[in-house]
This record gives sequence, structure tokens and C-alpha cells, in this order.
Amino acid sequence: MIALPHHLPFVKVGTNSITPCQDHWLDQVIIDASAESNVPEWFATDISKGIQQYLQHSYEGTVIETEELFTKISSTLNEIGLPEVASKIDRSPPPLRISLTDLARRAGEAYELAFFQLLEDRCQEAIHSGATCVEFHGLFNCVRTLRRSRKWSMTADKLRSEIETRIDEFRSMGELANPVFNVTVIL
Repeated sequence: MIALPHHLPFVKVGTNSITPCQDHWLDQVIIDASAESNVPEWFATDISKGIQQYLQHSYEGTVIETEELFTKISSTLNEIGLPEVASKIDRSPPPLRISLTDLARRAGEAYELAFFQLLEDRCQEAIHSGATCVEFHGLFNCVRTLRRSRKWSMTADKLRSEIETRIDEFRSMGELANPVFNVTVIL
């Protein structure tokens, strides 16, 4: 048996990416959908908790396709008599998390070109998957891995700046594809 964080399945985004299904994200999807109806926020949160219970205890897989997840949410809302809320569900996938440190490890120490190609591939996939929020994690550890150094230096600072520039370019491409596109870099 595989132990899942928070006991919720991962959500498959695009063809090669999975991301954790976070309870606060699921809450917000339903709260946002019910905002224009007469459904109070506390009830929307309870509906979300019910869906989370189903995913934790009754869903048999460890990964759920984005579309399947939204179909289950919509069908639950329809079954409890809230078709107006079901029709307002924002079907954007959950935030996609990309570990810069993992990309650096896959590229190998001192293989910056390979790292940038892996980063480009993941960024393109995120845009094509319809993701509206991408979180990049581990910038400093990524730079240390690529530079093979524990001490920070001028060359490390230059590499960090190059990675941030590449991520900013990705943000711009994403915003062209989707005006609500959001990118976060977590050091």
C-alpha cells in the first residue's frame, strides 16, 4: 500500500505531471462556485469535506485525472440539488508544483544546459495542461546543486538570476495563454 500525504490522491495534470490534491484548494473551488448562489460558505466547505472523505476512504486509486475529479465534484453537487453551483465550477487544475532541486538533480551536477532544458519542458507542459497556477520550489538548493557548492558565490548569484529570468519568461508566456496565470517562486 502507498501512503499518500493527507490521504488524498494525487491529481494528474497534463500527460506527465501529478500534483497533490490539497484540501484548501478543493474547499476554495467549491466556495468560489457557490459564491453567486444562496449557498453559505460554511455549507460549501462541508460539501468539500464530504468530497474529501470520499477521496480518502472510497476512491480506489492513488492518482485521479483532473477531468474525473471535476466530474465527481459536479455530480455530487447535482445529486444534492445544487446544479447551479455545479455549473459554476472552475475546472482549472490545482496548483502545479515544480521542484527546481529535483530538476537540478536529474540534470546532474554542473549540467546547467540540461537543467534549463528540463525546466523549459516542464514549463511548456504546465502551459499546455491548462494550469493557472504554478509553484516553483527550492531555488537556492537548486543553485547549490548545479554549482556543486555549499557556499554562496557571485557565480551562484548569477545562476539564480538566470533561473529567475527564465521563470519570468515562462510567466509571460503563461499570461499570454491565460490572463489569470500565476507563478510563484519559493526559495
